[in-house]
Amino acid sequence: MRYWICRTPGKVEGPFERSALESMMSSGELTEDDQVCPEGSEVWQTFASLIESDAGAEVEEDPTSSPPTEPAEARRRRQRSYDAAPIANLPYSFSNSFTVGWKGFTENYGLLLGVSFIVFVASMIPTAVTLPINLFSNLTTNSMGFMVLMQVANYAWSLLVVIPLTLGGIWVGIKIARGEDARFSDIWFPYQRIGWVILGSLLLYVLMVIIYICALICGGIPGLIIGLLLGLVTSEAAVGVIIGGGIGLLIAIPIILYGLSRVILMLVPIIDPKLGRMNPPDAMQWALKNTKQGVAWSLVGLFFVVALMMSLSFITLVLPYLFFALPLSQAVWGAGYALIASGDIDDMLCQHCGYTRQGTSSPQCPECGKAWNIAEGLA
Repeated sequence: MRYWICRTPGKVEGPFERSALESMMSSGELTEDDQVCPEGSEVWQTFASLIESDAGAEVEEDPTSSPPTEPAEARRRRQRSYDAAPIANLPYSFSNSFTVGWKGFTENYGLLLGVSFIVFVASMIPTAVTLPINLFSNLTTNSMGFMVLMQVANYAWSLLVVIPLTLGGIWVGIKIARGEDARFSDIWFPYQRIGWVILGSLLLYVLMVIIYICALICGGIPGLIIGLLLGLVTSEAAVGVIIGGGIGLLIAIPIILYGLSRVILMLVPIIDPKLGRMNPPDAMQWALKNTKQGVAWSLVGLFFVVALMMSLSFITLVLPYLFFALPLSQAVWGAGYALIASGDIDDMLCQHCGYTRQGTSSPQCPECGKAWNIAEGLA
């Protein structure tokens, strides 16, 4: 006899042999409170009840049967969690991101601080390694190959460690904003998709280079022209350079911030189960689609405030950065993403009963039998 299991609300797994369930129970992957359903049946019960009664043995096995409907208790638990989430019924906005982020920061400070400490240590290791070499060795001045090797090592460390852990910190903030059970181990969650995260990071690097080039062209050319004209008029080259450079920066910086706001969130859908764990190109398209106009400029403001807060705290003292700015930024960015993504997640739920359409291509909800949304039902 094989059994379907439901360990996570909205997700049915299996079917598994009884011996496999017992092994999962022994290893801690399955608990007595997790729901199980015999193959070919729609009757769910806890694994503890199955052990006591072995009721599923009476059900005739059907190898061609499809996964049963999610157990009602798990569905109710998921719906209660969704309704009680800090982001429930809130649209994305600058103020909502900070409000939800601050609430998550104050209520989960210890968790966010622990996650931030890991991210901070990981990001500082390259500096801790290279600084003594630069101070006490002549290798960096005498060997171009050594310098190239160090740069490659830094980029590799960033791709393999810093970016995934930073993404893990934001993921903790997302789970807090969604009202889910966030744990310290969630910081390692991106490593479940590390290959896609690395590819997404490389794509993000390419997009950032394109953004910087566009900003350099759009800001540099006008700045250069104005600088040359001022230099000719005033006969002071320094005046032209300073004013022209300043104007160029005033044009380039908003372009850079706007461009970053359009793509900076693209790594999260790669690991987000609620959005189907997209591949990097789809995640990029999702980010571009969901960060248009007002949302993009709102993210620019969010990006600017968070970056300013983190920069000032790091310049003044490391302690405010580690104990305040970094944990708060994870909560705020997590809340911002959760608010932006909530609309797409709502679209994945049946508007009649709240059942998730993730994992099924059926035009109708398997729970209530109706079209997924009201508009489809009227069509």
